[in-house]
Amino acid sequence: YNKFLSNRVSGYTRKTYLQELKKFCLFVKKPLNTVTREDIEDFLFHLKDKQHLNNLTIFNYQLVLLSFYRDFLKTPELIEEFVFKKTPSKLPIILTNEEVLKMIQVCDSFRDKAIISILADAGIRRNELLSLRIKDVQFDKFGAIITLPYSKTNVRRIRLISSVPDLQNWI
Repeated sequence: YNKFLSNRVSGYTRKTYLQELKKFCLFVKKPLNTVTREDIEDFLFHLKDKQHLNNLTIFNYQLVLLSFYRDFLKTPELIEEFVFKKTPSKLPIILTNEEVLKMIQVCDSFRDKAIISILADAGIRRNELLSLRIKDVQFDKFGAIITLPYSKTNVRRIRLISSVPDLQNWI
Protein backbone atom coordinates (compact mmCIF):
# COMPACT_ATOMS: atom_id res chain seq x y z
CA TYR A 1 0.00 0.00 0.00
CA ASN A 2 2.92 2.32 0.77
CA LYS A 3 4.27 1.86 -2.77
CA PHE A 4 0.76 2.30 -4.19
CA LEU A 5 0.42 5.65 -2.40
CA SER A 6 3.87 6.93 -3.36
CA ASN A 7 2.71 8.05 -6.82
CA ARG A 8 -0.62 9.40 -5.63
CA VAL A 9 -0.04 11.57 -2.54
CA SER A 10 2.70 13.61 -0.89
CA GLY A 11 5.13 12.04 1.56
CA TYR A 12 3.42 13.64 4.54
CA THR A 13 -0.03 12.45 3.40
CA ARG A 14 1.31 8.96 2.75
CA LYS A 15 2.75 8.81 6.26
CA THR A 16 -0.58 9.96 7.72
CA TYR A 17 -2.54 7.40 5.66
CA LEU A 18 -0.27 4.60 6.82
CA GLN A 19 -0.52 5.66 10.47
CA GLU A 20 -4.32 5.80 10.28
CA LEU A 21 -4.50 2.46 8.49
CA LYS A 22 -2.26 0.96 11.19
CA LYS A 23 -4.70 2.20 13.86
CA PHE A 24 -7.50 0.53 11.93
CA CYS A 25 -5.48 -2.73 11.79
CA LEU A 26 -4.89 -2.65 15.52
CA PHE A 27 -8.60 -2.08 16.08
CA VAL A 28 -9.96 -4.87 13.85
CA LYS A 29 -7.23 -7.39 14.75
CA LYS A 30 -7.58 -9.43 11.58
CA PRO A 31 -6.25 -9.39 8.02
CA LEU A 32 -7.47 -6.35 6.13
CA ASN A 33 -8.74 -8.41 3.22
CA THR A 34 -11.19 -10.16 5.61
CA VAL A 35 -12.67 -6.99 7.09
CA THR A 36 -16.45 -6.61 6.92
CA ARG A 37 -18.67 -3.58 6.66
CA GLU A 38 -19.53 -4.04 10.33
CA ASP A 39 -15.84 -3.85 11.26
CA ILE A 40 -15.58 -0.50 9.51
CA GLU A 41 -18.76 0.75 11.16
CA ASP A 42 -17.48 -0.35 14.57
CA PHE A 43 -14.18 1.44 13.98
CA LEU A 44 -15.84 4.70 12.92
CA PHE A 45 -18.18 4.47 15.92
CA HIS A 46 -15.17 3.89 18.16
CA LEU A 47 -13.44 6.99 16.78
CA LYS A 48 -16.52 9.15 17.34
CA ASP A 49 -17.94 7.89 20.62
CA LYS A 50 -14.99 6.32 22.44
CA GLN A 51 -12.07 8.48 21.33
CA HIS A 52 -14.22 11.60 20.87
CA LEU A 53 -12.50 12.62 17.65
CA ASN A 54 -13.98 15.51 15.68
CA ASN A 55 -15.82 15.04 12.40
CA LEU A 56 -12.94 16.28 10.27
CA THR A 57 -10.57 13.71 11.76
CA ILE A 58 -13.12 10.94 11.23
CA PHE A 59 -13.59 12.17 7.66
CA ASN A 60 -9.82 11.75 7.15
CA TYR A 61 -10.00 8.16 8.44
CA GLN A 62 -12.86 7.51 6.03
CA LEU A 63 -10.75 8.82 3.15
CA VAL A 64 -7.93 6.46 4.11
CA LEU A 65 -10.29 3.51 4.21
CA LEU A 66 -11.88 4.57 0.92
CA SER A 67 -8.48 4.79 -0.74
CA PHE A 68 -7.41 1.45 0.67
CA TYR A 69 -10.54 -0.58 -0.09
CA ARG A 70 -11.77 1.06 -3.28
CA ASP A 71 -8.50 1.93 -4.99
CA PHE A 72 -5.96 -0.55 -3.61
CA LEU A 73 -7.90 -3.73 -2.79
CA LYS A 74 -10.58 -3.05 -5.42
CA THR A 75 -13.41 -3.87 -3.02
CA PRO A 76 -15.49 -0.67 -3.14
CA GLU A 77 -18.64 -2.36 -1.84
CA LEU A 78 -17.18 -2.33 1.68
CA ILE A 79 -16.82 1.41 1.91
CA GLU A 80 -18.68 3.30 -0.79
CA GLU A 81 -22.07 3.29 0.93
CA PHE A 82 -20.74 5.25 3.87
CA VAL A 83 -21.72 8.88 4.01
CA PHE A 84 -18.61 10.99 3.61
CA LYS A 85 -19.29 14.37 5.08
CA LYS A 86 -16.67 16.96 5.53
CA THR A 87 -17.86 19.43 8.09
CA PRO A 88 -17.87 22.99 6.84
CA SER A 89 -14.82 24.94 7.81
CA LYS A 90 -15.18 27.52 10.50
CA LEU A 91 -14.04 30.98 9.64
CA PRO A 92 -10.64 31.62 11.20
CA ILE A 93 -10.36 33.87 14.19
CA ILE A 94 -8.46 36.93 13.07
CA LEU A 95 -6.63 38.84 15.73
CA THR A 96 -6.80 42.62 15.72
CA ASN A 97 -3.62 44.66 15.44
CA GLU A 98 -4.00 45.57 19.11
CA GLU A 99 -4.20 41.90 20.15
CA VAL A 100 -1.09 41.07 18.12
CA LEU A 101 0.79 44.00 19.65
CA LYS A 102 -0.17 42.87 23.15
CA MET A 103 1.16 39.39 22.41
CA ILE A 104 4.41 40.81 21.06
CA GLN A 105 4.82 43.10 24.07
CA VAL A 106 4.74 40.20 26.52
CA CYS A 107 7.37 38.21 24.62
CA ASP A 108 10.72 37.90 26.41
CA SER A 109 12.94 37.23 23.39
CA PHE A 110 13.50 38.69 19.94
CA ARG A 111 12.82 35.24 18.51
CA ASP A 112 9.36 34.99 20.09
CA LYS A 113 8.49 38.51 18.94
CA ALA A 114 9.56 37.66 15.40
CA ILE A 115 7.52 34.44 15.41
CA ILE A 116 4.30 36.13 16.53
CA SER A 117 4.90 39.04 14.21
CA ILE A 118 5.56 36.90 11.12
CA LEU A 119 2.59 34.64 11.76
CA ALA A 120 0.32 37.69 12.02
CA ASP A 121 1.86 39.52 9.07
CA ALA A 122 2.13 36.65 6.61
CA GLY A 123 -0.77 34.41 7.65
CA ILE A 124 1.35 31.30 7.11
CA ARG A 125 0.97 27.88 8.64
CA ARG A 126 2.99 26.90 11.70
CA ASN A 127 4.96 24.26 9.78
CA GLU A 128 5.74 26.76 7.03
CA LEU A 129 7.22 29.10 9.62
CA LEU A 130 9.22 26.29 11.21
CA SER A 131 10.70 25.33 7.84
CA LEU A 132 12.02 28.85 7.15
CA ARG A 133 15.76 29.39 7.01
CA ILE A 134 17.69 32.65 6.99
CA LYS A 135 18.42 32.21 3.28
CA ASP A 136 14.63 32.22 2.65
CA VAL A 137 14.39 35.86 3.81
CA GLN A 138 15.33 38.72 1.50
CA PHE A 139 15.20 42.27 2.83
CA ASP A 140 14.57 45.16 0.46
CA LYS A 141 13.52 48.82 0.63
CA PHE A 142 9.84 47.84 1.01
CA GLY A 143 10.34 45.34 3.84
CA ALA A 144 11.15 41.69 3.18
CA ILE A 145 10.10 38.76 1.07
CA ILE A 146 10.05 35.24 2.47
CA THR A 147 10.15 32.22 0.21
CA LEU A 148 8.31 29.20 1.55
CA PRO A 149 9.89 26.22 -0.21
CA TYR A 150 7.95 23.66 1.82
CA SER A 151 4.48 25.14 1.62
CA LYS A 152 1.46 22.84 1.66
CA THR A 153 0.37 24.17 -1.72
CA ASN A 154 3.53 25.09 -3.67
CA VAL A 155 6.60 27.24 -3.31
CA ARG A 156 5.26 30.65 -2.27
CA ARG A 157 6.72 34.11 -1.88
CA ILE A 158 5.15 36.44 0.68
CA ARG A 159 5.80 40.13 1.28
CA LEU A 160 6.39 41.06 4.94
CA ILE A 161 5.91 44.63 6.11
CA SER A 162 4.89 45.04 9.74
CA SER A 163 6.97 42.10 11.01
CA VAL A 164 10.24 43.27 9.44
CA PRO A 165 11.60 45.22 12.48
CA ASP A 166 11.06 42.20 14.77
CA LEU A 167 12.58 39.88 12.20
CA GLN A 168 15.62 42.11 11.76
CA ASN A 169 16.13 42.33 15.54
CA TRP A 170 16.12 38.56 15.79
CA ILE A 171 18.35 37.81 12.79
